[in-house]
Amino acid sequence: MIKVLIFDLDDTLISESDYVFSGYHAVSEYLSQKHSLDKIKLYNNMVDLFKQSPKNLFNRLLEENDILYTSDDIKQLVQVYRTHIPSIQLKDFTLDTLKELKYQGYKLGMITDGFSITQHNKLKVLPFENLFDNIIVTDDLGKDYWKPHPLSFEKQKEFFNVSFEEMAYIGDNPAKDFYIKRHYPVCTIRLLEDGVHSNNTYLEELKEDYTIQSIKDLPELLNDINK
Repeated sequence: MIKVLIFDLDDTLISESDYVFSGYHAVSEYLSQKHSLDKIKLYNNMVDLFKQSPKNLFNRLLEENDILYTSDDIKQLVQVYRTHIPSIQLKDFTLDTLKELKYQGYKLGMITDGFSITQHNKLKVLPFENLFDNIIVTDDLGKDYWKPHPLSFEKQKEFFNVSFEEMAYIGDNPAKDFYIKRHYPVCTIRLLEDGVHSNNTYLEELKEDYTIQSIKDLPELLNDINK
């Protein structure tokens, strides 16, 4: 029986693209103040460049705006982007579903990759305080322990004092989210809603146990699993 639900964060509970564009607002604000440029035009410029390709975006932005720069200037923009307090939120039905699952008696946890300050700033602005029992930002353990490393799952098992068979992990990225099956019998559920990673290949062909289109489908799936 599944007792504990462990969620991924980016593109599972929130849209990573919302975070990206929030970061672009922060960078445009910084550049507008430093170089006396129109921040709205800078932001729109970044969005257009992103649609072409996210590669070396800040370099291309500065070049298009005739701003001379060094590698330290690019590092500063990356720092502004990674450390900004984001303007992001949960979809109403995501929050409602998490509350429903909590009401049904499930314990909720999270395992999220990403730079520590970036992920913690996301968590600061999201309404998770009374929902999640334990949140692990893998970067706090060390870069070597980002998914697909199993350490964070081991720590969640220890925290919740359950067997791996009593845990389910809900994620979206085939390249890393379901590899835990190589190590432990955790139930894995793939969320297809945003489809950002739909073209990613499965790591060592390890696929999820179940697939759902929306997080709204999760309570019914869990009811079927626990019958």
